[in-house]
Amino acid sequence: MLSKAEALAIVLAEAAKERAFEEAPLCAALGRALTRDAVADADIPPFEKSSMDGWAVRAADVARAPRTLRVLGAIHAGSPAPRPIEPGATWKIMTGAPLPEGADAVIPVEDSTAAPDGASVELRATAVPGRHVCRRGEDARAGEAVVRAGTMLDAAALAVLAATGNDPAPTFAAPRVCVIPTGDELVRADGPPPPPGKIRESNGVLLEAQIRATSPALTVLRPGVARDDRASLDRFLDVGLDHDVLVLSGGVSMGDLDLVGVALKDRGLVPLVEKVSIKPGKPLLFGHAPRRSGGRCAVFGLPGNPVSSFCTFELFVRPYLLARLGVDDVAPDEVAALLDHDREL
Repeated sequence: MLSKAEALAIVLAEAAKERAFEEAPLCAALGRALTRDAVADADIPPFEKSSMDGWAVRAADVARAPRTLRVLGAIHAGSPAPRPIEPGATWKIMTGAPLPEGADAVIPVEDSTAAPDGASVELRATAVPGRHVCRRGEDARAGEAVVRAGTMLDAAALAVLAATGNDPAPTFAAPRVCVIPTGDELVRADGPPPPPGKIRESNGVLLEAQIRATSPALTVLRPGVARDDRASLDRFLDVGLDHDVLVLSGGVSMGDLDLVGVALKDRGLVPLVEKVSIKPGKPLLFGHAPRRSGGRCAVFGLPGNPVSSFCTFELFVRPYLLARLGVDDVAPDEVAALLDHDREL
C-alpha cells in the first residue's frame, strides 16, 4: 500500500507526461498557466499622457497661482498629440490623452475657471513637473517580461496580456473531464424523497463543483449514474474514456458489486495506484487507459462515501488537474494538529 506522498508523486508524474501546449485566445485563457514568460511588445504607456481631466502646462509657467494662460485648444483621448505647447499657454486635456511636446504637468480641471469665451483659463493651483502625468514606459518597457511562466491567468493577468500584445497567449491545454458516479442506490437529486434503500445522488454534483472550482478553463461532462452491472458501466465508460480525464465515484472497493476496477482493466487500464494509506479514502484507484479517440485517458476511481470522494479529490485529483494546466505548486497545504482527547481513527 502506498503512502499519500508516494501516490501523489505518481499522480503528478503522470500529469507532467500529459501536459500539452496551445496558443489560447485570451477569451479562453482564464484559469490556465503560461508556458513561457509573456513580454511587452511596446512601451506601456506608449506615450506620455494625462492621468486627469484638466490642463496641460509647462510647470515653469504655473510656478505660482493663480495664473491665467491662453487656451490653444483641446486634446482628447485617442487623438494624436497636437503642436507643441507655447510659453504662457495651455491645452485643455482629457484623461488618457497624449501630452503635447513641452508640457510636463497637468492642472486638474477642478482647480481652474475658464473664461466664458474659452480663450483663456485661470489656474488656481501650482504645477509640479510630472504631476498627473503617466510617463512613457512606466508600466512596462518593450521586451520586458510582464507575466511569468507558470502563472495561472486571472482577470488581472489577462488584462496585462491584452495590453502588451499577448493575444493569443502561450498556455497549457485544459483537459476535458468526465464525472461518473456509480451505484444502484442512487436516484436523481431533483426528484421526490427516495424510496426505502435509495439515496439522492450527490457525489456527481460535488465532484463537478470541485472541478469547476479548480479552474474555469476545465470543461466537465456528467452524463449520469452508472448502475452496478457491467452493461450499464460499459455504456458509461464508452463516454468517459473518450475524455482526457475520467473521475468515477464508487465501485472501487472489495464488495461483490464493486465492478469499476475490473471493468476498467478489461478496457486496458494500467493501474498505478490501487490503495493509499489514508483514512478516509484508502481504496483509491488511479491509472491510465486508452482513449477511444486516441491517446490516453487518466482515470481516477474514488470511494463512494461522500467524505472520501471529497478528500481524495482534494488530495489527488485537484493537484493532477492543476499540474496538467501548468501550475507547479499544486500539493495541498498541510498543518499539524494535536487531538485534545482520545479518538479511534
